[in-house]
Amino acid sequence: MPSADAASVAALAGDGLRVLIVTPWPEGVTGGVQTTTRILAEYLISRGHQVDMLAPTGVLQDTETERPRGLYYRRMRMPFDPAHPIRSPLAYALTAPGDIVWIRRFLNRQRIDVVNIHFPLGMFTNVAVACIGGPPLVVSVHGSDLAPEDSRVRLGRGVDLTLRLAAAIICPSETFAQEVGRLFPRYSGKLRVVSHGIGVTDLDATEPPWPRRYILYVGGLRPIKNVGTLIRAFGLVAGRNPNVDLVIAGSGPLRDELTTLCSDLDLRDRVQFLGSVPPAAVGRWQDHAAVVAAPCPRETFGLAVAEAMIRGRPVVVAANGALQGLVEDGVTGLVASAEDPDQFGHAIERLLSDQSLATRMGQAGRDTVQRRVSPAAMVQGYERVFNDVLAPGSHSSTSQIEDRNSITRPDPDRPT
Repeated sequence: MPSADAASVAALAGDGLRVLIVTPWPEGVTGGVQTTTRILAEYLISRGHQVDMLAPTGVLQDTETERPRGLYYRRMRMPFDPAHPIRSPLAYALTAPGDIVWIRRFLNRQRIDVVNIHFPLGMFTNVAVACIGGPPLVVSVHGSDLAPEDSRVRLGRGVDLTLRLAAAIICPSETFAQEVGRLFPRYSGKLRVVSHGIGVTDLDATEPPWPRRYILYVGGLRPIKNVGTLIRAFGLVAGRNPNVDLVIAGSGPLRDELTTLCSDLDLRDRVQFLGSVPPAAVGRWQDHAAVVAAPCPRETFGLAVAEAMIRGRPVVVAANGALQGLVEDGVTGLVASAEDPDQFGHAIERLLSDQSLATRMGQAGRDTVQRRVSPAAMVQGYERVFNDVLAPGSHSSTSQIEDRNSITRPDPDRPT
């Protein structure tokens, strides 16, 4: 059920919309996209809207989550699978017409007013096509979906078509919107900025989940996240802080490589890999962390950091990226070079050794997040975008929106 904070804004809503949120991952998986869509759905519902969710997992089944919204699963195919370069396009061509018909009937049956795809993938192409002549499509991009981790900036045909059919593209920060506009200028007229929302939370009063002091990282184990720099930085800290460990919550393709790095640095007993942690448990790990570290220099919002800040935790983040919009160096946290393990380690050690500084920065960070990135502000931003694309005479899902100056940003003076 929506939290008390969510319920407090319910009366502000006007006529409710029927919104379909499409996401690559179902409930119960750790990650920023899942957290964002969960909070967005809760607050849309609290404001009188009806929300259904569609995830491309398993066979079609109609079920109910713990929250009062429908969760649907539909098998979806990628237009092209590199592992099956011949078979996959043929399978897609055979199944796409029937899939599009099913999705269109689903949209009609649910009386969907607007479709909101999060983290666009090629498998969502048929959802986008089904919106032609139907409900407008709004696409929310989160980071590695449009800003690849390697230097090859390109989009698959399915993703490109999805973005072309979108009436608006929502970015979580101005920094990321500028990068998307630079990489893909043909979409710059569709870009809107709506920050993710982080709800106020009470600290977990239970016993700490780890018996020793620990530095915490929450996120994927992928090259862009730069976890190797954090491990090397911890290697410099560990010798001078024998009672502090590094805890890594997340999974990804670099798990084995990072485990080997810990062994090479003789840190195997000081670095704990938790794997994917259920969303409900992440907060407990954050509540009791001595420092929360984010070494990624290309964060597009930094949801895990914002969650730690709302819990009053001191943070060390990488220079560059959207996190610098939340973390003011020396005030709400510390900012260090993502390329320099020594500098990053020094920043961590500074907070470990000065509890009054850590407490002061943690409280300042909490105040900043509460003021600037509330869930109420996020849902109001989404409502403005939805209303824009639904307004009479607005551009359809097959049109371009050319007014770059109409970017939607959270209004700091708007009551939340």
